[in-house]
Amino acid sequence: MHLSIEETGFARIESVSFDAFNEGPQLIDALNAYAYRNGQYPARVLVDQIYRTRTNLESCKEHDVTVSGPKLGRPASKSKASRVQKRSETRDQKDRIEIERYFSTAKRRNGMGLINRKREDTSLSTIAMAVLVTNIFGSFSAAVSECENHAVSDGKAGSRTAAKQG
Repeated sequence: MHLSIEETGFARIESVSFDAFNEGPQLIDALNAYAYRNGQYPARVLVDQIYRTRTNLESCKEHDVTVSGPKLGRPASKSKASRVQKRSETRDQKDRIEIERYFSTAKRRNGMGLINRKREDTSLSTIAMAVLVTNIFGSFSAAVSECENHAVSDGKAGSRTAAKQG
């Protein structure tokens, strides 16, 4: 499965195959689909090492898309790596955790790890439902935390907790 997460936190299934495939070449199609939906290409893309091919990097460079990860070729010596580059790599790695967290949540909580359907069409619908439910729970959790943050900033949280205790 090729899955992408947008800035809003919602995931999209870019493609699913029951045959072995390499996800690397699909990055360009995913970027073009993003540009079609949003009217522009994303500013940066956080990808695994498998997506960092010359073709993908050249395509991203054409569209001014920054790709996470080290440069191709021999790694630079530690003394030559700049602080800015190290900070950027650290930030990208932290932000990449989001997609891994999404897969973990979809597999553990929402049934994607327990798919045992025999037919492709029922497996596809189960995968789609797991992604949909994960998106819904993610947006619900974000809305709840936003309401709680808003209540704390208004000073109403203390009165609510006191009412619950009494």
